[in-house]
Amino acid sequence: ARHSSRRRPRALDSCVMDASPVSEGSYAREFYDNSIVGYLAVETKDVADITEIRGYVCSTVVGKRSPPRGHDTCHTSRAEVPYATEWGQAVSAMRKYRSHVEKSTILEIRRRGTDGSEIPHDWFKPGEKLFIAPPSHVLDKKFLSTGQFFQRGTADYATAPCPFCQGSLAGLEACRGQVGRANFIRNAFMVSPCPEEKCIEAQVQRQSRLDHPDNVRNLYHACSRATADLIKRSGGKFKCGSKGAGGGAIYFAHTPREVEWKAADRGGPSGGADYVVFECTVRMGNVYEGSRDEVHMTFAELIQKGQYDSCILDRGRTGYPVPPPPVPGTREGCHPGYEFVVYSWDQVDILGEVPRDPVSAGV
Repeated sequence: ARHSSRRRPRALDSCVMDASPVSEGSYAREFYDNSIVGYLAVETKDVADITEIRGYVCSTVVGKRSPPRGHDTCHTSRAEVPYATEWGQAVSAMRKYRSHVEKSTILEIRRRGTDGSEIPHDWFKPGEKLFIAPPSHVLDKKFLSTGQFFQRGTADYATAPCPFCQGSLAGLEACRGQVGRANFIRNAFMVSPCPEEKCIEAQVQRQSRLDHPDNVRNLYHACSRATADLIKRSGGKFKCGSKGAGGGAIYFAHTPREVEWKAADRGGPSGGADYVVFECTVRMGNVYEGSRDEVHMTFAELIQKGQYDSCILDRGRTGYPVPPPPVPGTREGCHPGYEFVVYSWDQVDILGEVPRDPVSAGV
């Protein structure tokens, strides 16, 4: 399995775009934040030790847990740091040798450390598998990050049940709302810390739906340059907004043209702000075909409606199935188009910035 608001940090609620299915070959995770080298999956219980205390400690002898001088233990029996360019690849590689591990966390390997120094080029080992080989057998913690850029308040979850079984998650509030941190349960991105086996299996099934190439679309989102800079600093991750036609979520459009009237960040593109259009890979999974407005929709509501992973809003009451873009009338700006809505940041990867496509004067 493989396996990422409208106003100020939540500025990505605003837009929507190109919904053509994505081929499997274009499914590789791209790094909008080009300081990210790749991903390292570690046991969740080791995260604090790695990112706050010792860094990632390799073995001095391949195949054995032989820690380097100054360390009593190591985090791997490899002599080098393994990494991948996709979350799912990193988790699968780690669990191949440690299948007993249920909970893992993705660490971002940053080319530039918190002190401004960079990983030397000669530490990167070319080949079919990706490795970093620090001479000390320790990758310093300054190059490693959980990627978390926002923590929702525990009050947000005080009475919120598990979205799958609706059972209480009392006592697990601190495990929730870690926006930007990719925790996995087995080979699935963890959207609920519920320990019930049926809920774990539901998350594994969700991951499978999201990963299927037929359930992935290229879509578009627009925001101000100031917000785009915040997104870049977060590692190219979106944060759900608080409200919208489809509830508090992340919104996308069918084409770059349509974000010209859908985006709302800082007054929208017509407000004079320096505006940016993102092309994104959006893992839609099982799609709920909504009406023109679904203002009370949430992640949990989608699950309860029938294991849905995203929602489409038929803003122009055109009907389903969604026709290929451009929908007639959207090029001229006289049809609102569809909006594509997701409720979890892990479903989005930024492919890059694309040119704006405003409606020409006189059209």
